[in-house]
Amino acid sequence: MAEVADMAGVSQATVSLVLTSAPNTRISETTRTRVIEAAQALGYKRRGRHSSESSIPRVIGLLMNDVESAPFAGEFVAGARDEAAEHGAIVVTICTGENQAQEVEAIKLLKALSAEGVIYATLHFQQVTLPPGLDDMPLVLLNCVEPRRAT
Repeated sequence: MAEVADMAGVSQATVSLVLTSAPNTRISETTRTRVIEAAQALGYKRRGRHSSESSIPRVIGLLMNDVESAPFAGEFVAGARDEAAEHGAIVVTICTGENQAQEVEAIKLLKALSAEGVIYATLHFQQVTLPPGLDDMPLVLLNCVEPRRAT
């Protein structure tokens, strides 16, 4: 997906939304066409689900640094859960305590679950260094910023 995004001049999240035909998105037809043409030119094929896997739910990962220190942590989780449910997905929430080794293992787990993307959240706004393994997944930063992605 990263190559499709680069070729089409869009984000990986946009590629994911276009190729999964996500409903209620504000993506122009011009952008949709660019993404589809780039995917075709690169021979990109979406990972399909085998018939035996049809009951496996769509998964979105929510990596949080902390849940104990902010009274609104539950609101983060509930908001992600409710939005995912509207799109036929579930949220797998993992609290890592800002432990990079746990973050790496959590990302491995989410990839094994074929997660469609990750929400990386901090409860207090801060600058973060993202763990390895997220570059090939659609990613949303919630309440944080990563300098190399800010450009």
